[in-house]
Amino acid sequence: MRLGWAEPLAAPVGGGLLRVLAATWRIRERGAEHARAFREERRPCVAVLWHSRLLPLLYYHRHQGIVLLISRHRDGGYLAALAQRWGYQAVRGSSRRGGDVGLLGVVRSLEQGARVAVTPDGPRGPAEVV
Repeated sequence: MRLGWAEPLAAPVGGGLLRVLAATWRIRERGAEHARAFREERRPCVAVLWHSRLLPLLYYHRHQGIVLLISRHRDGGYLAALAQRWGYQAVRGSSRRGGDVGLLGVVRSLEQGARVAVTPDGPRGPAEVV
């Protein structure tokens, strides 16, 4: 059963629930000086993260202007809406839909000195395998 009326509420309500959940997370950061150096030098950078750790990392690094490669699937639309609310830029594309457009968007962002984040394992897995 599809609840089309609920879709516009997904990002705002989900974002609020995630903020409540994020208050319970304890994040330990290692090697932050490397990321800080890239940011301060305005050098392009690609961050790779596992799909299973996506939400905590999105929350932790919000409002830093990072460019995300996000699937064109409907679920990716929810993530893109949430990410934009948190200050990310979204490039849409995946291995099954619009991969060439997504890759081109990532390359253009890097050419402009952006920091880009991708999840090589994706939602279909295999988990934590590139």
